[in-house]
Amino acid sequence: MSLAAFLGGRVLRVLMISERWFPSVGGGEFHILHLVRGLISKGIEVDLVSRDLQGGVRPEGCDGMDGFRVVRLPPRSSFENPLGRSLYPPLLVNSVKELGPHDVIHVHCPLGSFPAAYLRRKLRIPLVRTLHGVYAGKWSAMLGYGPRALLFTALEALSLSLAYDAVIAVDRKSLESGLGVAHSVARWIPNGVDWARFDGLEIGSPEVFTFLFVGRLVPQKGLVYLLEASSILEDSGEEFQLLLVGEGPDRGKLERRARAMELHNLHFLGLVDDERLTGLYASSHAFVLPSLWEGLPLTLLEAWAARLPVVTTGVGGVQQVAQDGRNALLVEAGSAQALAQRMRELMKDDNLRRRLASSGRRLVEERFSWDRVTEETIEVYRGCIS
Repeated sequence: MSLAAFLGGRVLRVLMISERWFPSVGGGEFHILHLVRGLISKGIEVDLVSRDLQGGVRPEGCDGMDGFRVVRLPPRSSFENPLGRSLYPPLLVNSVKELGPHDVIHVHCPLGSFPAAYLRRKLRIPLVRTLHGVYAGKWSAMLGYGPRALLFTALEALSLSLAYDAVIAVDRKSLESGLGVAHSVARWIPNGVDWARFDGLEIGSPEVFTFLFVGRLVPQKGLVYLLEASSILEDSGEEFQLLLVGEGPDRGKLERRARAMELHNLHFLGLVDDERLTGLYASSHAFVLPSLWEGLPLTLLEAWAARLPVVTTGVGGVQQVAQDGRNALLVEAGSAQALAQRMRELMKDDNLRRRLASSGRRLVEERFSWDRVTEETIEVYRGCIS
């Protein structure tokens, strides 16, 4: 039965809730973007309520798609701003009154889960939660040891204990560490990737061997160990360059550290538009992701889609898809020596690079697409509504 027939000819309307949306840039924002595009292509209407965040915007995050409305709640601030965070829940509840009726609520963030749970009871419509990662035990690494880390740990645990009609996890590890999430309503729907975007590109690789990192510049990504690994390779006489794409609160600290280490092969590119990013994937020799923890990072899937060999840590959802020696080279998180050794292996072995790249591309073609993510998410909505 088609979705329209299932709803008696009505258009399905989804209330999407996420603290983060463009101009903020991150994996969660791109997940929602591709999901929204897929839902709209199926005739579903989406209203997204987000905070009005500062940040750099990329073209694909612009509003204006038919069937898609975005409400940005004041004040305009950084993500960490305490006033913006505290005002988001009550302003969200109030804004929903002006958006009209919805058939399902889909929340993508811990803080938004609390007003979403209230709206579930008040409006008597089902609530779906997507977990983009569970950070239990990791807040202190991001925020330091103190009351703020304890508060975020408690809020995350409380948000996961709320009543949901369905829970989606982008990585299986989140299901295992769900902190009270009822597994009977939880299912795994991994991230997708637009692998066709990397087809037909004719971009020559630079003469010097190029490693590429793409992601937010935050402690979670383990970039201090990548800098140390680069120093080890430079000291041994290896010729290469490392491109860091992304922004984040740690950029200044990392740049100062790189200067103090006298790293001459390291380039901070900041945020780049989608066309240039595609070109950087295509023109690099290898992708490196030294994260201390992860869900299922979109950048890893993009690297495989671009036929890049990958060096990464086997953490979180990564270990569910990356197989050492088959489609990636895995290293222990937090080990600069191991990271440097595996980066050196890729630089020295053309056959290894080709084999890893081919296997990674085959994996994303077979298992990861946004069409599949959209279809499986719609099935979740259908099950909740019925």
